[in-house]
Amino acid sequence: MKSISKNAISARVSSRKIIAKESEDIAVPSLKVEVDYKITGKDGERKGTIECKCFVKQFGQLLHMMFGGLTNYSVKDTAGATKTPSAFLTDYRTLGCNASAGVDNHGIVVGLDNTAVDINDYVLASKCAHGTGADEFTYGGPVGFTITNDDTSNTLKITRPFGNGSGSSIVVKEIGLIVYNNAGYFLVLRDIIDDPGLEVGSGETLTVNYKIKAIA
Repeated sequence: MKSISKNAISARVSSRKIIAKESEDIAVPSLKVEVDYKITGKDGERKGTIECKCFVKQFGQLLHMMFGGLTNYSVKDTAGATKTPSAFLTDYRTLGCNASAGVDNHGIVVGLDNTAVDINDYVLASKCAHGTGADEFTYGGPVGFTITNDDTSNTLKITRPFGNGSGSSIVVKEIGLIVYNNAGYFLVLRDIIDDPGLEVGSGETLTVNYKIKAIA
């Protein structure tokens, strides 16, 4: 067996320490999602922020489809059916979420159930429908989009208001983002709000701002 000097061993250990230290100093790029919300009514407004962290399976699948230029790619839609969207489209969106007023099948959506998120979720656990009945919101639109840039980040903000005309309070416990393309509607984000949730009184409006930030 070939012998190794103590000096050689010491040099290798020192080299590993330097590499480890350099790795710690390297800034790791990230994709961060936050939600700002505002509840407005006759008694003023209440604001808050929710740190979101739950991209679900369809998000990665749709990116794979687009980046790879794939066709007939299998993705589960919000009805639980397997659909085959394509990256090659003419005059059609691949990740559209600009929902009009009254449309609750895509864009920002809210719901009532804070069951823990699973990577395989394809729909909110209990989505609030558009309307003025019990646990229904008037979905506003068109959804607002803005983008801002600075030296270290790029932030896309998506905005949608939800009016409560049901006559009773609605407690929001989950939020999500649904996109659409030539094949259907696909959930890409779902996050839960811990109890007691966000109580939106009758006559009040909940405005949700999704902020998707790429950090260098």
